Amino acid sequence: MKLAKTAAGREALSSRDERLGIKLRQLMVLANGERDLPQLLQVSGTSLKDIENLMGWGFLVDSKGREPTGTGGSQQKPRAVTQGSLTSTPAKAAGSHRRSLAAAKLYMLGILDVLRHPTAADMKASLHACSDAQDLVRSLKHCIVSLRQHASDGYASRVVSQLIELLPAEHAMELGLNELATPSDA
Repeated sequence: MKLAKTAAGREALSSRDERLGIKLRQLMVLANGERDLPQLLQVSGTSLKDIENLMGWGFLVDSKGREPTGTGGSQQKPRAVTQGSLTSTPAKAAGSHRRSLAAAKLYMLGILDVLRHPTAADMKASLHACSDAQDLVRSLKHCIVSLRQHASDGYASRVVSQLIELLPAEHAMELGLNELATPSDA
């Protein structure tokens, strides 16, 4: 099942609806009708209950629910999200999902939100100020190096692994994430 924002969902994002915390806002941004449910859950760090809430509020809909059925152009009702929806989605080969710098940036911003260190605010400002892909890649690398210094090795490795999944391959190679995936013994 692929999820997309409704007009009400776009309005909730633009008006900063109080029901949308940072994780739900990230999920809403990523729900563009091209990502399936398991991908959205993995990338956003949200739960099935969060998606059910967003659908209940009318902010998300199954992207197939927006297609005309052939009878006068009427729309289908959105399908309910169930645990079976997760398992009924065909598994894709690893790395075949759509990757983007924007998703990596949103993910890192979320990580910095929970990082309790004085430099986290500066790193967030640096990420927000990026004007092009090269700036963003440099800023992400700086964030990873800083994360290695201020968080446990296991946590930092999990963050780097997730970034490898989110970033387009050329940018992951440019970041040298393979070298950063494990702490150096120096």
